[in-house]
Amino acid sequence: MVLGWASDNPKLRQHDLKTVRQRFSQSGIATRCYTPDIQRSGFALPQHILDAIGKTSP
Repeated sequence: MVLGWASDNPKLRQHDLKTVRQRFSQSGIATRCYTPDIQRSGFALPQHILDAIGKTSP
């Protein structure tokens, strides 16, 4: 995630949930806490941050 945020390439942060789910499924890794939905939510910003950077909610 840090590489995605540190990059000047916004596409590194924009994998759709279907792709993340497919990659996770293919990995064969079993977890109790991680889900692709959790990963995707890690890129959501609170409204006050969106306001500060001049963006609106999606």
